[in-house]
Amino acid sequence: IQVRDMRFTSVGLIRSLGLGGGGLLAATGLGGVISGILASPAAADEALDIQILQTASSLEALAVATYGAALTLPFIKDGNKVVVAFAQETQKQHDEHKKAFQAQTKALGGTAQDQPNPKYAPVVEQAKPTLKAPADVVKLAATLEQVARDTYLSDLSLFTDQKSKEVMASVM
Repeated sequence: IQVRDMRFTSVGLIRSLGLGGGGLLAATGLGGVISGILASPAAADEALDIQILQTASSLEALAVATYGAALTLPFIKDGNKVVVAFAQETQKQHDEHKKAFQAQTKALGGTAQDQPNPKYAPVVEQAKPTLKAPADVVKLAATLEQVARDTYLSDLSLFTDQKSKEVMASVM
């Protein structure tokens, strides 16, 4: 399988799930951006399995950074303690996922991706000033979770390495 095959599979998934122009993605204005995220891997290592793992690492790094930023917002950090605990736990879990993807990337001889997804990070940065209430944060978090889920689901079948499949499936 060549990288371009992965692009068509990911875009096809977006279209088949109706995510290209509707639903939560359209409501947040992120549908086209998400198609772009799934259209290319985050790093340039040659092996497809490594590229998939690097992209997954970048999505998890973005989630960690986004939950971290949310925890600094006054209406979150000074708000409901259950919400704070939930955000902290979710951030911790995404960091664990990132580390699992990075470890598997290294096991395959690749370079661990530690930076947030370069195509989606600017969208999160643009969204930050619009986060005025907990519901805004929930919408952004739900979008990130959906992007990760859809990416992992699409990419799972592309792995040639069994251990990589297991790591991805365990995160899903």
